[in-house]
Amino acid sequence: MYLLCAILDLALLATRIGIAAAMAAAGVSTLSATSVLLVNAFLFLEVLGSSVLFVGMSYCWLGFGGSYTKKGLWIVLVKLCLITAPVYYFAVYRSLASREGSLQEP
Repeated sequence: MYLLCAILDLALLATRIGIAAAMAAAGVSTLSATSVLLVNAFLFLEVLGSSVLFVGMSYCWLGFGGSYTKKGLWIVLVKLCLITAPVYYFAVYRSLASREGSLQEP
C-alpha cells in the first residue's frame, strides 16, 4: 500500500509541476471549468495517497528504533518538501520493514 502511496505522492509533484509548466507555455493564468474538474479528480487521489504516505511514514519514525536525532531530521525535512516522504519510503522504510519482517519469520 505504501508503494502505491509513494507513487501517488510523486505523481502529485509531477502534476503540480506539469500544470504550472503547461499554463506558462500556453500563456494562461487560469484553467477552464472542464480542466479544473479533470485536474481536481487527479489531484484528489494523489493528495489522498500523499496523506496516507505521510501518516504511515510518521508512524514508522515513531515506531522503529533508531536515533532520535535522525528521526527529528526526517520529520523536519518532510515538512519542508513534498518529495521527502517518498525518498524516506524508498531509502529507509523498505529496508527497515524487510529487516523487521525477516526477524519475525521462523
